[in-house]
Amino acid sequence: YYYMAQSYQTGPFSEGIVYCDSALRVPARNSYLLEKCKVLRGTLLRKDGNYRESIDYLTPLIAEVKNDSVRCEINRQLSINYRKKNLYDSAFYFSQAAEKLAAQINNLKYQSYAIQSMANIHSAMEEFDRALEKEVLLVELAEIIGKPSLILSNMINLTASYFDLNNPDSALFYYEKAKVLANELNDLENQSLLYTLYADYMIGQGDFQAAK
Repeated sequence: YYYMAQSYQTGPFSEGIVYCDSALRVPARNSYLLEKCKVLRGTLLRKDGNYRESIDYLTPLIAEVKNDSVRCEINRQLSINYRKKNLYDSAFYFSQAAEKLAAQINNLKYQSYAIQSMANIHSAMEEFDRALEKEVLLVELAEIIGKPSLILSNMINLTASYFDLNNPDSALFYYEKAKVLANELNDLENQSLLYTLYADYMIGQGDFQAAK
């Protein structure tokens, strides 16, 4: 049931929640999977727009779960919920808790997730310079992790952020690096996204020839 629930992470979320509930009624053989299933249920509630219900469900799990990486994810999901409700102090509290715990257990993946949450909060608050600081750190972490798709994703985010701030030199620096990596990965979707980012900026500058 848990693995069926996972297949609904892009929707319909209510059906995924039904599978989570079915999984949680089965006597647990694996406590780690049980904890992950509970977090997945809270995540699906959040994705379905039920932010308050997700918060109420996930909050008690922080003290209940035994796995630290699962606890990192709970904190991250709570941070997203509070950001969606525009409660930024609470959002920062939980993203910082997630980042601190991830650093303690030396889990770079969850540390990067938490830092991305912080960057998203700064962006929501229109603190774009502070969001950029986090996004630069994310590229550095992704390179340490050594996952090309994560490096590419973070470089694209930086490209978009610098274009938004009308800083074309920095934007084009990450654009060129991201373009090379996207070509190496044969990632057609992100190649198209990069072209769109570049073209939209050039059109906004009135340079229609460069946008072609």
